[in-house]
Amino acid sequence: MKILLALVLFFSISVFANEMTAHQFIDGKLNINMPTELDEMSDTILKKRYGEQKLPPQAAFSNKDHTVTFTVTQYPMQADKKSMRRIHNSLSKMLRSAHPKAKWKKDKVYNNSNTRMAVFEYEIQSVGQYHYYITYALPVNNTLVMLSFLTTDKKYKTKWVKLARETFDTITIQ
Repeated sequence: MKILLALVLFFSISVFANEMTAHQFIDGKLNINMPTELDEMSDTILKKRYGEQKLPPQAAFSNKDHTVTFTVTQYPMQADKKSMRRIHNSLSKMLRSAHPKAKWKKDKVYNNSNTRMAVFEYEIQSVGQYHYYITYALPVNNTLVMLSFLTTDKKYKTKWVKLARETFDTITIQ
């Protein structure tokens, strides 16, 4: 009986464990583990989806039905550990004015991976639309890098927000 219980417990944990794959960005300076449920977008899809943006992401991932995206964008703006408070304040002001009806969950600077990171987490709901964002702004290689998670699927919000937070917890900077 104990063996059966141990086997059931082992298989339950294995089934529910989130599988992650290691990825490197910004010349190997930024490392992060992404859920295997997210596939990297090809250059063609990346250009089609983000080509109109002034500064499209260097990499983007999405789930099969494109209700979840994760992007990595490097900005030509100098950033370091000391400047993150000022950068956070500017980004916070910009995001809050762009989304005045958003429900804010986080808007602060954290120490992590030997640096400082600005974290913005907010939810926007309107008639027929839903968006949940988590964005990390951090200095990598003396430039500002933004890692952004977005889900538009309220039904699976809990699952994807948990996975996004686990993903952000794996950030390491060389």
